[in-house]
Amino acid sequence: MKCAEFEYDNVPGSRDEIRDRFAPRLRDLVTRRLDNDKEIRDGRTTHAVVFLGFAPAAHPRYVGNYRGDPLCPCLREYVVGIPSDRRVGYPPSEVHAAMAEFVVRVGKSVRVLDLAQGVREPAANKLYTIVVVACRLFEEFLRIHPYANGNGHMARWLVCALLARYGHATKRWTVEPRPPDPPYSVLIANARDGDLQSLEQYVMELLKD
Repeated sequence: MKCAEFEYDNVPGSRDEIRDRFAPRLRDLVTRRLDNDKEIRDGRTTHAVVFLGFAPAAHPRYVGNYRGDPLCPCLREYVVGIPSDRRVGYPPSEVHAAMAEFVVRVGKSVRVLDLAQGVREPAANKLYTIVVVACRLFEEFLRIHPYANGNGHMARWLVCALLARYGHATKRWTVEPRPPDPPYSVLIANARDGDLQSLEQYVMELLKD
């Protein structure tokens, strides 16, 4: 079987449509109409809703499913990556196990953050702690790159969901369009090299009014 690439930018107006589809879901995150806990752990439903119609017609399972999906021969073998960084994009056969482990780490992180909300300390310190956790999960998600496409959007969505859980609306940290580049991509690459603090400080700046 010849497997088509999933490239939503080939669809005219896709970026505007993706932005418009995320907008009500972001509002529902803040108002808790969406199950915040579920969205933090598993964004596949949101991926399916937002990217519906942008995958090749012969491959509808490209949306809402991870690479390595045994029910889709093309996803089962779908390789993604960034030529400049071989750390990005786990082999398809490893994605489901990696995401299962990721969900466990997310759950542990959320429990720690939930407990931290009851500690008496300045609100700014609590927010920074949330951002620290969010940035680490964001970077790990991007390294796994579980979807055939839309990984950047879904990584930013994860950060939004985590912040919304604790009552913080995102300001200039947007799902679509992605934050300004530079410095966005450089900060992510630097985070993979161990400099997570610069990414954390950048996100903090984007959350200011």
